[in-house]
Amino acid sequence: MAEQHHGPLRRYFRKLLVELRQWNQKAAGHVTIGTLVSKGEGWMAMIKARNQLSHTCNLEQGQSIARDGIERFAPLFPALRHRFTRLSNEPS
Repeated sequence: MAEQHHGPLRRYFRKLLVELRQWNQKAAGHVTIGTLVSKGEGWMAMIKARNQLSHTCNLEQGQSIARDGIERFAPLFPALRHRFTRLSNEPS
């Protein structure tokens, strides 16, 4: 039943997780998820905020999460992009 309730989004994230795991295995042999991202606490806070946002109807909480998205979470993506770029340029 849960699969039907969350449908496409859940399937999308499951597929993404499988693809990340496959990429991780191919990427550099010894690379682990922990070495792919820096500031892991920020990424975990982003996941928590996403889960809170999807279950709230509180405007103030939604606005707070939106501010966090701009101020705290958006800056995490350039570092991730830089890391993936460096990995893709490393010799196999």
